[in-house]
Amino acid sequence: MGKITVAQKDAFFERLGETGNIRDACRHAGFNAESVYRLRRSDEDFARNLAEALQHGVEILQLELLRRALHGWTEPVFHQGVQCGEIVRYDHRLAIALLKALRPETYNDKQRVEHSGSLAIRSLLDSVAGVSRAGPAAD
Repeated sequence: MGKITVAQKDAFFERLGETGNIRDACRHAGFNAESVYRLRRSDEDFARNLAEALQHGVEILQLELLRRALHGWTEPVFHQGVQCGEIVRYDHRLAIALLKALRPETYNDKQRVEHSGSLAIRSLLDSVAGVSRAGPAAD
């Protein structure tokens, strides 16, 4: 394959910023993905522009997901094969996923357990085993 032109690079980065999809941006610009990965390794400016375009693509996707979560989208309603109205749909899973991604400390499913040291663990183990601080329980 010949050298990638400045116009091709510009078209690639513009499309990549819109879609976040390298293969689609390559098709749009008229070169293959291998060229992108080769350029990323050999050209610092290209690598930086690639990272920025990918980040912009993620931001575009995030905005679209947020729009769908908050404002929904319209779908036609049919009765006996004839459109009789529209309904607005919302995807609450998108809202939850965005909250988890943007505020994991608040919305993450994982629980964090901490202890203050081995004495606390020993006390817990002793209580589970029925052992008091004074020694084993007497019968």
